[in-house]
Amino acid sequence: MKEGNAGMSFSIIVSTVGRLPELRDFFEGLVQQTYRDFETLVVDQSGASEVEALCDEYRPLLTIRHLPMTVRGLSRARNHGFAHSAGAVVTFADDDCVYPPHLLFEIDRHLAGAPQVHGVTTRSANAEGTASVTRFDR
Repeated sequence: MKEGNAGMSFSIIVSTVGRLPELRDFFEGLVQQTYRDFETLVVDQSGASEVEALCDEYRPLLTIRHLPMTVRGLSRARNHGFAHSAGAVVTFADDDCVYPPHLLFEIDRHLAGAPQVHGVTTRSANAEGTASVTRFDR
């Protein structure tokens, strides 16, 4: 499978309470993805219009759905996003993370080669490469 070719579709669910600079960085990471078959569902718990405006700014580059919520809570937001997701693979991202350019491609390749696998978790690290959770192999 070549980079950028569709294997499995992804739904990336990200919850935010109006953290615009972080969400912008997250979107920038998605724009750089080599694998392009994904939708982004932004569950917005801010109650303001700034998040929707940021989503509008990135709609020419990404498939984004803005899902406002009046109640707060990460689990509630993820469940709300999941109820609206269309992808074969659902991911839950924090609004302050940035996906490396080949992340979705690598996950798709891993899942395509292991049909018995029903879930994947990845190592997370800060911008300097320091792991945020040390229990995962590199």
